[in-house]
Amino acid sequence: MFAKQTGTNFTAVLVYVDDMVITGDDQQEILKLKQQLSSQLHMKDLGELRFFFGLEIVRTTQGIFVSQKKYVQDLIKETEQTCTKLLKLPMDPHLKLTQEQGEALLDAGKLEG
Repeated sequence: MFAKQTGTNFTAVLVYVDDMVITGDDQQEILKLKQQLSSQLHMKDLGELRFFFGLEIVRTTQGIFVSQKKYVQDLIKETEQTCTKLLKLPMDPHLKLTQEQGEALLDAGKLEG
């Protein structure tokens, strides 16, 4: 992951093998970065992000939702487990994560091991 902050604007590039996600809060900066990269690399703009690394990304007026539903369904089909029973998990499926609630995770880079 590469990140750039200019004043209050933020741009990030996430690269995995031959896939690249470019995001940020400044459309002009994103377009400029795409033009610079495409002048040096053969790349194809696939538009708004929908799937990446097994994650499904859905944008709505309520926010951005990330799910692994398709990945799990494909995994179940691939392992021929389609006739198994579903298991209820003790977790609210409508849980909304916010920056204001919960405890921050430990910084893995600061853990001794």
